[in-house]
Amino acid sequence: MDERPVEVSVEFIQHISEQLNSISSRLLQRPQESEADCLYYRLESVVRVLRRLAAVVSLPREDEIFNVLYSSLEHLSQADLCVNFAERGPTMTVGKEQVQFLLEQHFKVHDIARMYGVSYSSIRRWMKRYKLSVRQTYSDISSEDFKSIINNFIGQCPNSGYRIVVGHLRSLGIRVARSRVLEMIRHVDPVGTVLRSLDLQLTQRRPYSVPGPLSLWHMDGNHKLVRWRIVVHGGIDGYSRKIMYLKANSNNKAASVLDCFLEAVHEHGLPHRNETATSQEKVFITRELSGCGAMCGVICNYYSAFRHLEELSLLDPDQDLHLICLHYIMLPRLNHHLQMFTRTWDNHSLSTEGNMSPSQLWLAGHVMNSQLFLHTEDHRTLGIDWDAPVAVPDPVQEVILPEPPLALQDIINSHLSLTIDPLMLQKCNTEADFNEIKSNLGDWISECGVPSIFSSTFQDVTSVFTQILKHYIYHRVASMVQQFKAGMNSCNLFWEKVATDWHEFLPIFTHTSVRLSRTVFRELFYVKWTAEGSNRREKEEDTMYQWECLLMSIQEGETTDITFEELLTFATGADAIPPLDFPHKCSIEFMIRKKAPADYHFLLLVLLCCTYRGELHRKTS
Repeated sequence: MDERPVEVSVEFIQHISEQLNSISSRLLQRPQESEADCLYYRLESVVRVLRRLAAVVSLPREDEIFNVLYSSLEHLSQADLCVNFAERGPTMTVGKEQVQFLLEQHFKVHDIARMYGVSYSSIRRWMKRYKLSVRQTYSDISSEDFKSIINNFIGQCPNSGYRIVVGHLRSLGIRVARSRVLEMIRHVDPVGTVLRSLDLQLTQRRPYSVPGPLSLWHMDGNHKLVRWRIVVHGGIDGYSRKIMYLKANSNNKAASVLDCFLEAVHEHGLPHRNETATSQEKVFITRELSGCGAMCGVICNYYSAFRHLEELSLLDPDQDLHLICLHYIMLPRLNHHLQMFTRTWDNHSLSTEGNMSPSQLWLAGHVMNSQLFLHTEDHRTLGIDWDAPVAVPDPVQEVILPEPPLALQDIINSHLSLTIDPLMLQKCNTEADFNEIKSNLGDWISECGVPSIFSSTFQDVTSVFTQILKHYIYHRVASMVQQFKAGMNSCNLFWEKVATDWHEFLPIFTHTSVRLSRTVFRELFYVKWTAEGSNRREKEEDTMYQWECLLMSIQEGETTDITFEELLTFATGADAIPPLDFPHKCSIEFMIRKKAPADYHFLLLVLLCCTYRGELHRKTS
């Protein structure tokens, strides 16, 4: 193959010689650590140019030249690298551990370069010297284990999309390709994937600026479970959106909020300013956290569960005994799921922040703003806005939760603590936890249809749990269900008719009793009024006013002599609304006693329902 002669100018050779002489002279003078990166960059550029030149011309003593150059690069690569922050303070050393830590925290190379104020190529050179790569941070996890993790998480947080699932995986230290996560979500939750794609809710975000981490915390409380005397208190860092604390309490006292705040300060540091969610801050917290399906799932799951227990008449929020037991069992579980949500939220990507997570923003903010508040004149007044309006307590908006007697709490909790561990299932994370469960509950689990419990291993936890669940839902009552079906079929094969036309019998077999209230009574009856403007209409309206007062007094507990059930029994003969409702609409009619004295008018309020009739008398002047 013919090679074309290439002429190299004298100026080029002279320039390369000057560069090498300058680098060698600096190396002989034992340069400072801060110059190591600069020299490495200059020498690497010379090597790159010479390699391109060697591809087209033959250099004298080529192998010897490149061996010396590569040896020099290897020598420089062993030096500690430093970055000089001229505007931020003293020199900061960037070692292998720091770069490796940031890569493990899923930082992009561009983000690391921006944090340290250097170029992208510099970070790449450091990674090459330290033999680090982004590919090394990806997890080697089997498809079966990967499916199990995502399936369990979506089971606890059903409305979770791609970003939240990735946040949960990151919280577990798992990093996989985006395509693999999307494929597994579609496989595990196909219905939810379709529903989320049809129900896109785009939240309009407004500009929000905070100087740096720990400069401003927002605090608020969630009262969706206040019916059962549970309040969730939370705090979020305004700069990074990282959750500082999130905890459910059985009261709404300032002391409980202070305990949460002090724990957060001990873990994250003291903020320079705090804002309670009164107006704009409340909008900020609601916009950030309520947009997350996992948070909604955690609260709504418990809300639905508590409501279901009430419908089954297994939970009465007015009974102290019920609430003490509920708090003992459910508060640790609720806080466990809130902590899981916190880790998931802190590791999920934010589209408005370049897909960086709150944890990444928190770390990057500390690196780039480390000198932000070092020159404050008086730390005793740090974060105080003297021009801000003074907060005035509003007794109308204050939510006070009644507390059960302390003696009763101590007795019940001491008894429950000896027999029930509310976090037993959540604690089964290792082989030792599973062995402890077998030791304490092995006989009971065996009676639940799992005789192989004592030979099971930690890998069989999911299977054991499934068998126990099937036992309680189906096998435990299977014989009684079969007897019920046989008894129904003994009446001219009535059960077969039910199975054929099941939709007709569904209201009967799935009926749950409705708690009687003033609203239910008002919907149950309709009033037969006389013509408007007549003399009787005025007396009828006066009578109905007294009727409403009676219902209200029963509702508020002011009247203890009669209950809604007794009132319904008096009117209809039934103390509850039938599953198929009454055959006819209940009505209220008014009748005048004809033999009343001339100076008295007596109205009879007559409740007509089915074939039952009762009268309520009222004497008016």
